[in-house]
Amino acid sequence: MDGGAGRPGRILLLSAPVGEGHVAAARALAARMRRLWPDAEVREVEDTGLGHERRDRALQTLYALTMRAAPGLYGIGYDMLVRHPRFAELCKRVTAGLLGRSLGPRCWPPSGPTWWSRPTR
Repeated sequence: MDGGAGRPGRILLLSAPVGEGHVAAARALAARMRRLWPDAEVREVEDTGLGHERRDRALQTLYALTMRAAPGLYGIGYDMLVRHPRFAELCKRVTAGLLGRSLGPRCWPPSGPTWWSRPTR
């Protein structure tokens, strides 16, 4: 849905609740978007999909362990996403396939967009 004149009508800000820094960053982005585009519907979703309680705990644990034991791995992962577009595209497709369908209904009401049910090309 277009907000007209190049403004977004709807914005979905999806974050994984793995640490307070991630959540704070998502909230700050949402607040900025609301100021920039007051007519847009900005929805914040902190979720990882079906079975999210166990998945969230696992992500939080793995993130904390990585930051304590091998923080460089996190940077390597981001570098791979930035420097290797094919790897980034693969990651997007895998993530969308694993999480998209389970997150979609929680992100927008059933009458909303159906982007989660179609692969993009």
